[in-house]
Amino acid sequence: MATVPEDSGIYMCKAINAAGEAVSSTTLKVKPRSAISGEPLQPDAWQKIQLKEAEMNKVPEGFQEVTPQMPPVFTKHLSNAENLVEGSHVYLEALVEPKGDPNLKIEWFKNGKSITTGARIRSTFDFGLVTLSVNGVRPDDSAIYTCKATNLLGEAVSTCTIKVEDRHWLLANSLRPEALPLIDALEGPKETKGELPEPAYEGPVFISHLNNVVCSEGENSHFECRVEPAKDPTLNIEFFANGKPLPSGARFKGNHEFGFVTLDINSCYSEDSGIYTVKATNSKGQASTSGTLKCTGKSDIYLQTQHPQGQAGLEKVQEVDDAYASKLQRQDSKPEAQYPKPVWTKPLQAEFKLGEAQPLHLEATVEPKEDPNLRIEWYFNGKALEHGSRFKMTSEFGFVTLDLIEVYERDQGIYTCKAWNKAGEAFTTTTIYCSTKAGLIEKTQHPKGQEGLGKIQELEESLRKEDAKRDEAEDGQAPVFTSQFQDITNLGEGEIAHFEASLTPVGDQTMRVEWFFNGKTIEASHRIKTVHVFGMVVLEILGTKIEDSGVYTCRATNKWGQAEISVNLECVDISKGQKPKFTTHIKSVTGLKDGDSVHFECTLIPVGDPSMRVEWFHNGRPIRHSTRIKQVSDFGFVLMDIAYTQSHDTGEYVCRAKNKFGEDFTRAHVECIGKGGVYYDTLQPDSLQKIRELEALAGQQAAAPPTPVTEPPKFITQITDVTTLKEGQSAHFEARLTPVNDPNLVVEWFYNGKKLPHGHRYRTFHDFGIVILDILYCYAENTGEYECRATNLVGSDTTKAVLKCSSKANLILTSQLPEGMEGGLEKIQSLEESMIKTRDEQVSETKGQAPMFTVPLSNIDSLREGESAHFEARLTPTDDPKLKVEWFWNNKPLRTGSRFRTFCDFGFVILEISPVYPEDSGEYSCRASNEYGQAVTTSVMKVEGKRSIIIESQLPKGMEGTIDKIAELEGLGQLRPPVLPEDDLGKPPEFITQPADLTLVEYTLAHFECRLTPINDPSLRVEWFHNGKPLTAGSRFKTINDFGFVILEMSGVDTRDAGLYTCKATNNHGEAVVSCKLQVRGRQGVIMEPQLPNTFSSGTESIQKLEEDLHKKDEVMETEDKPNPPRFIVDLRDFEAQEAGKAHFDCRVEPVGDPTLRIDWFFNGRPFATGSRVHMINDFGFVVLDMEYVYSRDAGEYICRATNRWGTATSKAKLTCKAKHDVVLESQLPEGRGMSGDKLKGA
Repeated sequence: MATVPEDSGIYMCKAINAAGEAVSSTTLKVKPRSAISGEPLQPDAWQKIQLKEAEMNKVPEGFQEVTPQMPPVFTKHLSNAENLVEGSHVYLEALVEPKGDPNLKIEWFKNGKSITTGARIRSTFDFGLVTLSVNGVRPDDSAIYTCKATNLLGEAVSTCTIKVEDRHWLLANSLRPEALPLIDALEGPKETKGELPEPAYEGPVFISHLNNVVCSEGENSHFECRVEPAKDPTLNIEFFANGKPLPSGARFKGNHEFGFVTLDINSCYSEDSGIYTVKATNSKGQASTSGTLKCTGKSDIYLQTQHPQGQAGLEKVQEVDDAYASKLQRQDSKPEAQYPKPVWTKPLQAEFKLGEAQPLHLEATVEPKEDPNLRIEWYFNGKALEHGSRFKMTSEFGFVTLDLIEVYERDQGIYTCKAWNKAGEAFTTTTIYCSTKAGLIEKTQHPKGQEGLGKIQELEESLRKEDAKRDEAEDGQAPVFTSQFQDITNLGEGEIAHFEASLTPVGDQTMRVEWFFNGKTIEASHRIKTVHVFGMVVLEILGTKIEDSGVYTCRATNKWGQAEISVNLECVDISKGQKPKFTTHIKSVTGLKDGDSVHFECTLIPVGDPSMRVEWFHNGRPIRHSTRIKQVSDFGFVLMDIAYTQSHDTGEYVCRAKNKFGEDFTRAHVECIGKGGVYYDTLQPDSLQKIRELEALAGQQAAAPPTPVTEPPKFITQITDVTTLKEGQSAHFEARLTPVNDPNLVVEWFYNGKKLPHGHRYRTFHDFGIVILDILYCYAENTGEYECRATNLVGSDTTKAVLKCSSKANLILTSQLPEGMEGGLEKIQSLEESMIKTRDEQVSETKGQAPMFTVPLSNIDSLREGESAHFEARLTPTDDPKLKVEWFWNNKPLRTGSRFRTFCDFGFVILEISPVYPEDSGEYSCRASNEYGQAVTTSVMKVEGKRSIIIESQLPKGMEGTIDKIAELEGLGQLRPPVLPEDDLGKPPEFITQPADLTLVEYTLAHFECRLTPINDPSLRVEWFHNGKPLTAGSRFKTINDFGFVILEMSGVDTRDAGLYTCKATNNHGEAVVSCKLQVRGRQGVIMEPQLPNTFSSGTESIQKLEEDLHKKDEVMETEDKPNPPRFIVDLRDFEAQEAGKAHFDCRVEPVGDPTLRIDWFFNGRPFATGSRVHMINDFGFVVLDMEYVYSRDAGEYICRATNRWGTATSKAKLTCKAKHDVVLESQLPEGRGMSGDKLKGA
């Protein structure tokens, strides 16, 4: 329902009875849509929020950012990109340090010239990652690309090569010339050859077996396996369910492609459970594999009410609903509005052209959308559109849609949407065109093809015969059962009994089939199903019982005679049981070869015995589990499949079934002839012939002779001297050389006349006539003369340059700590000494400690249903990695669930249950154990339950007349004249009425009310005081000041609420004060009178002891008003870690349960940002900061600040990170993968 500004006012609810009255009030303000206020509703609160946010966002002073002091170094160099195709994309990337240097500058060069970036060439540099992207490369992009990093302390260079293969703008030649002769040979006339012999295939072998499936009713199941030979055209695949051919139907879908066999069953039912078998057959033999399907059925339909109190509770709920609905009747407040005739503001699209089976969506908008009498109707070709599952029509707020899930040819035409109301109507139309797929399917769609179609035609012709012709042919046939029923014995109670037989003649219309049980006609039941169709007679009994045992007779009768057969059913009580018995035995298999498969199958009773155990033995020894062997035992079927049999599989196989009543076994023999150890024949003869042809063709092709080079090498540009290099920086030598395309040209580098050694610091490059040498991380011993020598068949040339590298001090005696941490050396020395001492102590301490609870669990009483339970204990030792903690409830392991949460860390053991229920009451035990002993602590929890249905009124005492008051406010009672406030702005506040003094009983509602003017003064502010102090805000206090009414309500008053209450009203022109008194009469600590309603008066006999009223707990809360600023009882400790190691800080802070407590972390005076490697914990007074791996830049001072409404406390600690060496001299190749430096050098 929509509210209007006239509904604004104070709504009061008054309850009256013979003992007194009680009143509750509330205010309703409805702002008109045109009046939007931009000012805050609570100016004081808004100012406090702004001050709080400013304090939280305040950045501590005194932090100075330190610029990295090191020259640039490429930690990852650029990689070459060769054999690129014209038009492809190239992405180059490298890593450079220091990444945080603001003066670091990155430049790109192509063959020594600066690269101009644009839409095709883009470069980036973020957090030390340098990238260059070239889109749509061209032949002129082939060059040497150089990335140069420069800062105030030096520079570094990294180079790479890009090679793009050029191609002509018009591709006139063949992309594969060597394939042209083969194509000509294929396209030419083929020589007539004799018919090739068909390839010989071995017998079928399942290389993977069917899987077992467990599902619920309505779910889909999927079986799959693989069979060889996959290319055998004579291979036939058959599916069986419980030893019978799989029935045909839409739910069963079997498939066989390229040796992959699948079976899908959609929407499984419980009767689909059983053993499914796949049998593969060809001319050489057959093989089979099986899998089980277990489908759990759903419950039946619940027709009874699920109400806890049954039908009586349901009737009571219906009475309450009827009474509530009768009170909600309202009178019409105003006459119905008048709306104009409908208008389509956005009509339908003129036409749609769709393909068959595509979806269709039509939409339009119409006005007036607020008209409740507006009706929408759809028409198709002038007729009302029929509703169906494919059509979905909606009309909401003037937006009209029509959706068709799939469109067919019959759906094309003109669609009209009609909108009408009391004032008129409007139309909008559209045309739908649908292009159909293939028109006629002329082939039969019967699953069995033409054979099945012929059977149907024969049946139809037999039905069309006239009665006269049948009368003439009096040579009919009497019924004959061509197959008999099979007796069923030892059938377990609750299983399915299935009988079937064949009956002739098939198409006799006078045939009548009847069933009898022990000579009496079988009564109709949902458990018994009978079928007679296509000459098959079937009887199924679901969920057999003991009384179903007996003789079942099937009688077939027609006009020429009758026939009947009988069958016996014996149902055995499951509880009595029987010993195992193999009804069919496994069979011996001989003449197998290596690689064939073996399938054993037998049947066993009783079925469904949970104590039954089936074991297989080979030559008297249990068969070990293997991927080649699959064993199945379910639903009375026992199967074993062996794939890829070998000669050692020869022997005797025994299947033994055992239960508590006895045992039985069946045996068979397997003979397998092994093949030779080496196979000399090819497995793919056709492929071998093709390989030989290709190899012969490749040998005939002669490579074109290269053009000889008669020019000696010559350096066009020389390498330059490098004399201002410092230790740790990189050196770069570069020169240009001709001839460029000489394959015999050899380039060598020499250092002081000796050949340059190999190493990861030396990178040489020679391509496109450019010669480069890069030396990473130069040292003083690298100083000397470097020579580049180029040699070919004609001559040689050299170029030389000098490298001078100034070394650093061998021993660094000065402190490497940053500024502001000069005292860190003494701290590091003390930490190293403490580590040495503690190491000696740890070596001496070899004895363990048994667990011991220093603080046991506490009992929890008087918990109410729906509340939370918290168990906590302290445990030692805290650092035992083998310590195991377990929880028990009533001496049983505590079950896991979303309501239970356990915690064990830092010596604290905690269990939380939220919410709790009465059945959770009991004894809770915590057991801690390790190698040296165990310890147990117990506690008891009691939970009071709630009643299922609360029939009594939940209104407080003294408010019984509230229903009448609500009816009066809603307009069902007498209307009172509206109170129009007079325009009294510009006056000081004045109280028209005084609040009355109250004397109340403890835990009742206190209501103070008075009238105040002026009413519409925006500067008016009302405050309440209790004994001269401002009234504290809380969930029990509710204040209202609107429309001249000033109200104060307190729920659940107690003795501390007694006193003088003062209401102070202030505006720009003055103030006014009014006071009242409240007296509260306290109750006894223990209530001895029964609290049950009169209708439950008999329940007092079962109450032995009344617990203390839970509301008395509020008296203890007075201590919370005392200032309790945070304090660290355990401070942070300095931590020292290796680079890439872990860092851990922890401390303890109080108070623990303060909801206003906030924890902040700072690093070197600045807020510490979290990330994927940083984890913070603040729980139960424990504050933890963990860093998974640290770098040298993480070293510094860490501050933990705890803040609440009473104050602030801090704890500091320093982190020292030992950096690793800049140059890694050890091999970084992974071990155990066949990689070594010698192999890489040889490559």
